[in-house]
Amino acid sequence: MANILVIEGKFRESIVPYARSIALAPDDPMPSFFATNADAALDHGEAFAAHIASSVHLFATASLDDYRPEALANLVPSARSMLAQTRGDFAEAVRNDRIAETISFSDYDAQGGVVTASDLARDHDVEAARAILAEHPQYSDGQAVIWIVDVEAQLPVTFIDADVDDWKDAAASLATADRMALRTGTVNDPRHTLIWPWLAYAWAKTGNIANAEALVRMTQLDCTRCLEFRGRIAELAGDDVVAARWFARAVSDAPSEPFAMLDWGAMLLHRGDYDSAIAEFRQANAIGPHFADPLEMWGEALIRKNRSDVALAKFAEADKYAPNWGRLHLKWGEALLWSGDKVGAGKQFAIASGLDLSGTEQVELAKWGTAHG
Repeated sequence: MANILVIEGKFRESIVPYARSIALAPDDPMPSFFATNADAALDHGEAFAAHIASSVHLFATASLDDYRPEALANLVPSARSMLAQTRGDFAEAVRNDRIAETISFSDYDAQGGVVTASDLARDHDVEAARAILAEHPQYSDGQAVIWIVDVEAQLPVTFIDADVDDWKDAAASLATADRMALRTGTVNDPRHTLIWPWLAYAWAKTGNIANAEALVRMTQLDCTRCLEFRGRIAELAGDDVVAARWFARAVSDAPSEPFAMLDWGAMLLHRGDYDSAIAEFRQANAIGPHFADPLEMWGEALIRKNRSDVALAKFAEADKYAPNWGRLHLKWGEALLWSGDKVGAGKQFAIASGLDLSGTEQVELAKWGTAHG
């Protein structure tokens, strides 16, 4: 019943029958697994994290004799990928995505590659994400697509644009995705949670603050991403007090996820409150120890505190989880240069030069390369 409601786009109406199915079969992983359809569409972050954690646990411990092996061979790694996503462990998500892709089962056949591309982009491996999308005709024009059946599938083009700070392209892709979703007539909830916060933020990043604020105000207050992005947009508008309030609400809304803590810390880092920023990064790292972003930003904060010697360990740890992140190697090189290791710095700058960087980062690399040379 709940799955039918999801197919019809009635995500809120599916919550009660999903909860009833979980109550009737608490030792079965499938009700919790499929309940994430509603959680993802509505961006109920904490419910998503709880349901997928329960499902992964039950897949590992419950009797599964009633299920077809080929179904489990796909669904188990899919669930593990989704759990890793909630903790920012995108490298682990990619490993499981690739296992799931090899199994011919359900709609994941068509969408698995796009899910993998999203996780690669969020792990800052832009080149690998682009390579996957190039093989999908629906992405050949660079436009983002919202998937109807698998609402967990994100908008990988947006993640790529975000990583290289190309917000003009991101806004265009998201606007196209919004129009496509509107035409379907059945995905208003994921349209409002997957697309609108990102679109509003892209507008804010390109200077269109008024429209960004107007759009994000139209999003739901029980949507974790919407709360977080209200904070992001308030920061860009120059209102740190309001931004901190929204970040705090997002953290409270989904305390099992590290993303709002990361954004809060990033705002504090930008404003020069390095100790408070590090406190947020430390908390995000405790929740997502394999999430590279808090570690990298922690390293940046340490550089600003003239502790590049300590920052080196943070960059080295982040490299374990996002080895193809251009900014990470750029900042690692900077820390090595400040620490007096010109040879090590040169190696990191060389790695960074072969990876994707934003325009600002390219200028910075040229500056540090000159200083090193």
